[in-house]
Amino acid sequence: MPLSPGTRLGPYEIVATIGAGGMGEVYEALDSRLGRNIAIKVSLAGFDERFQREARTIAALSHPNICTIYDVGNAGGVHYIAMELLKGSTLQDVIRAGPIALSAALEISIQVAAGLEAAHSKGIVHRDIKPSNVFVTSEGQTKIMDFGLAKFADSTGAHSAAETVTALDRNLTTPGTTVGTINYMSPEQARGEPLDGRSDIFSFGAVLYEMITGVRAFRASTLAGQFDAILHQTPPSVRSLTPTVPAALEQIIVKAMNKEPGLRYQSATGIRDDLKRLISTSTGAVSARAPVVKRSRWIAGLAATLAIAAIGAGLVLKSRSMARQIRAIAVLPLENVSAGAGEDYFTDGMTGQLIDAMMKVHGWRVISRTSAMQYKGVHKALPKIAEELDVDAVVEGTIQRAGDRVRISARLVRTGGKEESLWAQSFDRDLQDVLDLEADVARSIANQIELTLSPGEQRELAARHSVNPAVFDLYLKGRAAADLGTEGKLHEAIGYFEQALAKDRTYAPAHAALALTYGNLTPQYEAPKKVMPESRKHAQEAIELSGDTLAEADTALAGVLLRFDWDWTGAEREIRHALELNPNSADAHWLYGNYLTAVQRYEEATQESAVAHKLDPLSLPIYSDLLGNSLSARQYDRVIAESRSAIQTHPDFGFAYGWLGMAYMLTGRAHEAVEAAAKAHKLDPNVSTTHFLAMAQAAAGNKAEAQRLATELESVAQSRYACAYEIGSVYLRLGQTQKAVDWLKRGAEEQCDCMMWLQAEPWMDPLRTDPHYAE
Repeated sequence: MPLSPGTRLGPYEIVATIGAGGMGEVYEALDSRLGRNIAIKVSLAGFDERFQREARTIAALSHPNICTIYDVGNAGGVHYIAMELLKGSTLQDVIRAGPIALSAALEISIQVAAGLEAAHSKGIVHRDIKPSNVFVTSEGQTKIMDFGLAKFADSTGAHSAAETVTALDRNLTTPGTTVGTINYMSPEQARGEPLDGRSDIFSFGAVLYEMITGVRAFRASTLAGQFDAILHQTPPSVRSLTPTVPAALEQIIVKAMNKEPGLRYQSATGIRDDLKRLISTSTGAVSARAPVVKRSRWIAGLAATLAIAAIGAGLVLKSRSMARQIRAIAVLPLENVSAGAGEDYFTDGMTGQLIDAMMKVHGWRVISRTSAMQYKGVHKALPKIAEELDVDAVVEGTIQRAGDRVRISARLVRTGGKEESLWAQSFDRDLQDVLDLEADVARSIANQIELTLSPGEQRELAARHSVNPAVFDLYLKGRAAADLGTEGKLHEAIGYFEQALAKDRTYAPAHAALALTYGNLTPQYEAPKKVMPESRKHAQEAIELSGDTLAEADTALAGVLLRFDWDWTGAEREIRHALELNPNSADAHWLYGNYLTAVQRYEEATQESAVAHKLDPLSLPIYSDLLGNSLSARQYDRVIAESRSAIQTHPDFGFAYGWLGMAYMLTGRAHEAVEAAAKAHKLDPNVSTTHFLAMAQAAAGNKAEAQRLATELESVAQSRYACAYEIGSVYLRLGQTQKAVDWLKRGAEEQCDCMMWLQAEPWMDPLRTDPHYAE
C-alpha cells in the first residue's frame, strides 16, 4: 500500500511520492539525522530478495558515475533503500527531443563507460543498460541506475559466457523480475545464456546508437520480431541516419554491437579509451569539455527533482498522458520462442493464465481467453485487432521454456488508430513458481497505466503460489482439450484433470476445471443426471481446498444450482460471489444473464448478457444467449436487427439464423421464420435447431413437416440425451397440449437443463392457463 506523507521509516520521514512500478515504490524523504532530502526506494511484496541483492551490489561500488546508496533498512516489515536525490533527467527523456549533440553524447558515453568499468572490475554485470537507467544531472554528471538485475560474474574475470559463475545467480535471482529490457538486450541475453560484462557493452552500444541517431537500433512491431532483430538483423548504419557523424564513432558503435561477444570490445575500458581518443583527435564541434545538454533540451514537464532509484527496470514515473483512458485490454496469444518449440498447449495455457490473472482486477475490462485465442497465428495490425475487440490497448508477448525455467516477455501497446508502445519487460521464474510470474506481469501492467489496485487486489497479485510442474503440465493439457469443446475433447480433458489430481488431490484449479468440463457435457452430449453430480462434487472440493477463492469453482457450482437443481437463490448467491472474485469473468456474467432471464428479470438479464458479450465478443454461445435472452424479454425488433448483424460478422453462425427465425415467427412472419430456421438447421444440425425449424413449420401451417420433425426428435431422445423441454415446445406449437405436458413432465423428472426457461420463453405462453403449467 502506498506510503503517505509523514510516514516514518526508521530515521526517514516520507515527504512525497516520486514514482511507482511493478517491483517497488520511490519516495522523497527527509533524513532527520542529517537534515537532508534523500530518495527512499521501498520493496513491494515478493521482491525483497532482489531488493537485498540491489543494496549489496550498489554497496560494493563507489564511483561518481554510479548512484550512491546511503542506508538499507527494514521498518515494520517494509524493506527500503535510502539513496541520493538528484536534479536532472534520464537519458530516455533527453532522447525524446531528438538526437543528442555529438559533444554531449560523447561526454555522456564516456561517463557511462567509466561506471561500467567500475562495476565490471568488481565482477558485477548490470544486465539492464538502457536510456531510462542512465541519469544525467543538471550539473552534467552521468549516473548508471538500478542494479536490481545485476549479477556477479566469476571473480577470475573470465570473458567467456560459458565460464560465468551461475551458482550465485541461481541463489540470488528473484523469480518474476525483469531480466533485461528487450530493446537493448544482447543476443546472448535474449537466448537466456549466462552473461558477462560484454553483454552490458552490447546494450551500451545500442544506447549510444540511439543517442546519436534518435531512433532505437532494434525495432519491430512484435516481440518475436524484436528478438529476431536482435539475434539476426543489422540495424541501419549510423551515418545513413546522421551523415555528420565521424566514421570513427560509427566504427565504435558497430564493434560494441557485434552479435558475437568475442568480436566486441572485451572490456568497458576499451570502449572508453576509444571514445576519449575520438574526442582528442577530432576538431571543430567535438570538445571534451562541451556542456552536456542545454537546459532547454530537458523535458519541461518533468519534476525538478527525480530520484535515481525511481527510473529502474519496471519502475516508471507516473504520467497521466502515458495512461490516458486505458480501461479495456486484450492479451493476444503468446508466441513460443523456445528451442524446438511445438508445445502449443503450454504456450496457450500460459496465455490463459495471464488473462486469468489480469481478469481479477476490477478497474479494467479484459477480453476473455476464448476471444483472445481467436487471434492465434493471425497477422493483423494491432489497431485493427483492438477495433474488433473494442479495447484501448493490447498486450503481446513471447514465452520461452528452457528446462525448469520459464520467461515471458511482454509489451503493452496503446491502439488509438496507430500503435504506441508504452512498456516492455521480461519476467522469468522456475516452473514451480510460474503462477507468480503471471501475477507479476498483471501487476506491472496495472501500475504502468496507473490503475489503482484495492488492498485485496494488491494482496492477491503479491501472493506467492507454487505448483508441482508435472501437475500443472497435465492441467494445461486438460484446459487445451476442454477449449475445443467437442464431446471427445471434453472427455479427453477430464482424463488429464484426473491424472493431475492423481498426483495431487489438493490441486483446487484441477477440481474447478473438472467441474466446468462436466457441466459443459450437458445438454449437447450427456444427460444432466449423469454429469451434474460430478460437476457439483468437484466444484465443492475446489471451493473447500482454495478457501473459496476460485471464481471458476463458484461459477461451476452456480451452473449446477441453476440448470440442474433450479435453486434460484443459491444460484444467484454463487454467481455474485464469482463476480466478486473475477469481475471480468465472461462465463459468470453469461450465467447471470441466463439466471435473470429464467426468473423473468428481463431488463437486468439483457444488460448482463451484453456485458458477457463485450468481455467475450467472439464467443458464439455467449452471443447466442444474448439473442435468446433478448427474445425472452420480447425485444423482437432488437433480436431481428442483432441477428442480422451477427450473421454479417459470422456467416456460418447457425443460432443467429435460429433466433432470427423465432423472432420472425413471434411477429407473424411465418414464411421468413421457416427460411431462417432452415438455414440454422443446415448450418448446425442439432436438437435445438431442429426444434426451431419444427416450430417455424407449425407456425407456417406446415403441420405434416412439423410433425415429422417432432417424431425425429422423439427418435433422437430414445437413443441419446435430448432436452425434453424442446420436444414439448414443438408439440405445444402443434396444438397437442397433452403431449407437450407429458414431455415437460419428463423434462422435470430428468432434470433437463433447458427446463429453466419454462417461465420465460414466449412459446410457453399458450400453456400458462393450463392447470398443468403451475405444476
